[in-house]
Amino acid sequence: MIRSLFVLALGALLAAACGGASPPPGKRDHGGPCVNVGDICHWAGSGTAGWSGDGGPADEADFYLPMDVTFGPDGAAYVVDWNNHRIRRISADGSRVETVAGSGEFGDQVGDALLLETSFNHPTHAQFDAQGRLVIAAWHNSRIKRLDLATGVVENIAGVGKRDYFGDGGPANAAALDLPTAVAFGPDGALYVMDQANQLIRRIGSDGIISTYAGVCTVEDCAVDATLEACPGSNKRHCGGVAEAPTLCAAKCIAGSVESPATRETMRMFQGAGQATEPGGRMVFDAAGNLFFADRGNNVVRRIAPDGTVTTVAGNGLYGGEGDGLPATEAPLMGPADVEIGPDGDLYFTVFGAVRAVDANGIIRTVAGQGGVYGSAGDGGPATSAALSDTFGIAFDARGDLYVVDTGNSRIRRVKRVP
Repeated sequence: MIRSLFVLALGALLAAACGGASPPPGKRDHGGPCVNVGDICHWAGSGTAGWSGDGGPADEADFYLPMDVTFGPDGAAYVVDWNNHRIRRISADGSRVETVAGSGEFGDQVGDALLLETSFNHPTHAQFDAQGRLVIAAWHNSRIKRLDLATGVVENIAGVGKRDYFGDGGPANAAALDLPTAVAFGPDGALYVMDQANQLIRRIGSDGIISTYAGVCTVEDCAVDATLEACPGSNKRHCGGVAEAPTLCAAKCIAGSVESPATRETMRMFQGAGQATEPGGRMVFDAAGNLFFADRGNNVVRRIAPDGTVTTVAGNGLYGGEGDGLPATEAPLMGPADVEIGPDGDLYFTVFGAVRAVDANGIIRTVAGQGGVYGSAGDGGPATSAALSDTFGIAFDARGDLYVVDTGNSRIRRVKRVP
């Protein structure tokens, strides 16, 4: 595995923390304009890790290892500003940044709170629900939180706030999650959660009841002893069961290798689980109800069909950046993270230092970055010649342009996809 400046900084930070449209005329693309289709340009973030710039233009604001961006019903971009423990909004023209949630102090809020007074502990991912509320994977809080931007209230909707595993069959806010890293809304209206360190995908129905949708929590071999704080190397004491009587095993769920094809009940994932791990893979549904997810540690992207069959759609299980023009399942990948369905129907995903895509014929290509070539150069030119650093998030705006969260550079960059 490569070790960029971001990855090195991430381990130290984690250890300390846990105890619509293309820019209109007048909006500059700082660092070089996106003139041609396929060009990349600097859209947000000064490139200096920090916190500043609220009230000013996006390309002059400081972000601190941003993890995700999503576009709201208002056309604005909502940025998960990971190490600032905030959610920030960028106006559709990029002229104004403002904080919409988070006090900036890492912590947790047990009950309902006002958006600007609540505390987060490294949120990683965000999606809007059908009612226009923003749902957050509050990663180090081991909770899912919902932000009502109209009322100004944030509430916990899943997780009891400690790293553990229990509660299936009961209310989600009485269940335990372990580093939930991503959320996705299914065609059934349910909320799906990548429960990273439990190696599971959980489902929260419209009735608020949580269940395990996919994956297996296979525990390490460790003696059952009620006096144990936790099994050595683990942060939790349970491995399933209901909230009222969780299964005591004093063990952690351990990662597994790829099993493809498999079923969602038997599949194993490799999402990071240690105290200083990185955020894991994310998920997206397509129009046919297939759930695609990044199996990050296994270096593959996989699909769960509506019938429960699990197959690999990208990656051969090896770590690398080669393979453009080949069937996607023959190409090595570098730690895939975010996944999105593009306006062209192709599957897009981030890897270390690049964005890659798989077309309808199953052929893989690189869309942005050089994969393993780290830096920040290339704005104003072809996206495939640019240098990126630890790309975690991607999103498409209403017009079809691609936004890349260049996490290691604390910036967001835009790839022009329309004339």
